[in-house]
Amino acid sequence: MPTNAMVPANAGQLANRGALTLDSIAEMTGHTPAEVVLIAGTVDKSTPLEELLLYIARADAMKLNPLLRQCYLIPRAGKFVLQTGIDGYRLQAARSRCYAGSDDPVYRGTVKITTGAGDILAPESCSVTVWRSEGGRKNAFSATVFWNEYYPGPGPIGDVWRSRPRGQLAKCAEALALRKGFPAELAGLEPMLGEVDDEAPTDDPLPQPTRTVQENAALHARIFDNPELRRLYGSLLAEASLAGVFAPEDHSWDLDADASEDDIIEQGRLLRAAVDRANKARKPPAEVRTGSPLAEELAGLIEDAARLEVPFDDCKVGLPAPPHQVARAIATLEQRVGAKKAELAGDVPPSAPVSQDALV
Repeated sequence: MPTNAMVPANAGQLANRGALTLDSIAEMTGHTPAEVVLIAGTVDKSTPLEELLLYIARADAMKLNPLLRQCYLIPRAGKFVLQTGIDGYRLQAARSRCYAGSDDPVYRGTVKITTGAGDILAPESCSVTVWRSEGGRKNAFSATVFWNEYYPGPGPIGDVWRSRPRGQLAKCAEALALRKGFPAELAGLEPMLGEVDDEAPTDDPLPQPTRTVQENAALHARIFDNPELRRLYGSLLAEASLAGVFAPEDHSWDLDADASEDDIIEQGRLLRAAVDRANKARKPPAEVRTGSPLAEELAGLIEDAARLEVPFDDCKVGLPAPPHQVARAIATLEQRVGAKKAELAGDVPPSAPVSQDALV
């Protein structure tokens, strides 16, 4: 049970309303009583326990954590709405494995806001660009929002906006840009309206971007500018499938979209070991014979290599041969032939080939 220090001031009021209790909510949602008490401390004092139960259930279904400020329960127009915070937006985008960060906000113009403490200057507009890396390409999605369309107005509802005008407008711009870049992942989330963050019971300062533009570019180059290594890993996947390491519908060995060179090499070592164990367990080992698909693929690559004047003598395999020997020869020739074709086409500058020993 939580200590008294963990119980918020409104916990007793919440527990006395309706047939529900904080303990029964904990039992129904699978949270500990301490977690329910802490979540109850983040919502408005007028929140019925039925709404608290629904809030926790919806947050769990969306895999958002109220205690990490990924979402809020906001009273609005007589109803209670689960509002996703900017960290929740980023989290949902990151779960796509295509999110590549965002650029710093760009502000334009100023608007004078008169308050009781004097005049303040707020940005007239704010633009934010988010990045999505997918299929070997990096795409930018930008959005611009305007102060006069989002500022909730004078009074307590606009206090946070007047204290942090740039940060509040930037969060709305980033949320809109994330919706453009990740429409499927963010479908169903409550739109980030101008008044929402002011009603949130906790302060939510704007985090700094996790990477600069230069760091994003370097990350993109590291992920996608070594196609030879990815082709080599793809051939190793084919060998592993043939060896029975995984079923055809199993994608647990597939590379993540943002896998770095070190990640690919390390995963390749593990897969190489799994393939070797699978091949040793075979009694008798399978053989690749003349006329089989792998034999035909190797023969075609040898013809391509000869035509392009690419070395291939070390990739000749006498048939019948073990599958892993043929697959290794195919992987090596794919890398050499692919690199030569790219060089001749002018797509990439000549570079040192990736040794197959990297995945051994």
